[in-house]
Amino acid sequence: MLTIDMPYPDAETYKILYSRYFRPERSEQLLDLAGSIEGKVVLDICGGSGEISKKAVEKGAKKVILVDMSKDMISKDVYKNPKIDIRVQTVWSYFNTTPYYRKYGIDIAICQQAINYWFDESIIRELISCMNDGGRFIFNTISTKPPEEVEIRNYVWEGREYVEISQCCGNMIYHAQATKGIPMHATSFEWMPREYLEEVLSEYFDVFVIGEGRGLTFICDLK
Repeated sequence: MLTIDMPYPDAETYKILYSRYFRPERSEQLLDLAGSIEGKVVLDICGGSGEISKKAVEKGAKKVILVDMSKDMISKDVYKNPKIDIRVQTVWSYFNTTPYYRKYGIDIAICQQAINYWFDESIIRELISCMNDGGRFIFNTISTKPPEEVEIRNYVWEGREYVEISQCCGNMIYHAQATKGIPMHATSFEWMPREYLEEVLSEYFDVFVIGEGRGLTFICDLK
């Protein structure tokens, strides 16, 4: 199985390169689904630039743990926030190589548009083992498997021209993004159908799925 593991750019470059998809209001919408987070501990999985983490602190979270494998992807202001505990490592290593994650009981776990990079039942079991009673896990993902034909899209967004290339081979999705003056970025992740996600998660959570079209949001309440 071929994968593409190009390093992610720094936070500001990422915001330009993926400007069409970098929508702060989507972070706000996911947090709204968590209900009140006043005084709670939030785990931001594959937190990237830290938009979820910053908004969680603004909404009164007691502590936020941001896990992301790319140090440069995390915005500089996030490093300065004393309520955000940054762990630069993969999700797998965070849950499987150190007992650190058990330091805090997790009330809310959120993963914005990155579940396909790490989802595995063994990691889910580790996640629930450190969640407090009443814990909630929220994530969003694509709902439609891309075609096997190579898709090339040229578009203009906020005055800048972009080229986007995507393809699905078997269960792997490949995606590349390019714009003038910035090195292109390419990534790959596994296609995971809704039925598979629900089957795994329903063993441990009461699962509610909302959304139609190209995107789905999962709200999972710990049993």
